[in-house]
Amino acid sequence: MSRNTNQSKQKQVGAKAFRAYYAKQFGEERWKSLSDAMHSPKRHCCLLNKYSNTVTNRTDIGLKEAEQVPFIKLPCLTVNGEVQHPSKDDQTQVLNYYVLDGASVMAVEALYVQPTDKVLDLCAAPGGKSVTILQSLSLGQGTLQSNEFDNGRFQKLKRVLNEYVPLVYQKSLTISHYDATSAFHFNKGTFDRVLLDAPCSSDRHLINNADEMAKWTPKTTFDLGRLQFSLLLTALDCVKIGGTVVYATCSISNLENDDVIEKALTNKRGLTCEVITKERNFAFGEPTKYGWIVLPDDKTVPGWGPLFICVLKRVQRVVKEVEYDDSSDDDSSDDE
Repeated sequence: MSRNTNQSKQKQVGAKAFRAYYAKQFGEERWKSLSDAMHSPKRHCCLLNKYSNTVTNRTDIGLKEAEQVPFIKLPCLTVNGEVQHPSKDDQTQVLNYYVLDGASVMAVEALYVQPTDKVLDLCAAPGGKSVTILQSLSLGQGTLQSNEFDNGRFQKLKRVLNEYVPLVYQKSLTISHYDATSAFHFNKGTFDRVLLDAPCSSDRHLINNADEMAKWTPKTTFDLGRLQFSLLLTALDCVKIGGTVVYATCSISNLENDDVIEKALTNKRGLTCEVITKERNFAFGEPTKYGWIVLPDDKTVPGWGPLFICVLKRVQRVVKEVEYDDSSDDDSSDDE
């Protein structure tokens, strides 16, 4: 058997397993609709950068016939066809807009970032969601820590933030390179908002990449779910009591979405939280057990996503009387 024949068979096996897995989760009819939509070109929008004078002054930024995306509050324009590369502001030396999926902006808006907040973007590369967070922060009053562990992606994150944040404001911006599966590296319990845009199976990308599809098995999404759970515990450990965590993935797998949230709600680390997703008024999409998901076959606003969003609030743990042991030598064991 030739190498090419073997690779072709591997691709067929991966694709077949992928289709069977999601047809079981969604049902055959819905899966066909969703699969067709994920094969179609992805929609993008242009998030205007408030640190660019060309945006602030509303001069021509090269987005003729562009319209505000109706389901986003931040200045964000959608255009039909190809989007040209953003241009650099002559005065501030930053780019005037960032191109991304509108559903990604929805995830950041679900954080309800306030100008003076202390915010952590836990898995921040390539940087689009950090740039989005910065549109609501007032740097100098609020702060942002953007973290990325993977070295190649970390370098890209640094480059993106340097391209979108003027030098005068970068002292309020921290770009870190830590393993986010451990809260040890971060100032625990100090952040008002934490965004966890978790590494995931990226199914829309996967479905259009035969080489990566060849490697897919159900274990792929299972293993990612375990990683995501560790990352979510770090996010909950970092946010202050009463603070907000937004968990997001671009996966359609329940193992990476609601199942991760369910495990977090019953974690044994004493990181008590409650789901407040229903307090957010999402313009479109559909509810899940704990969160909200935007899928590209949406009948009202097609083409965006997929993106799963769950909003969590860290709450004070209430110790039950049966849990209290007056003779214990370690009162803080649940917080380690």
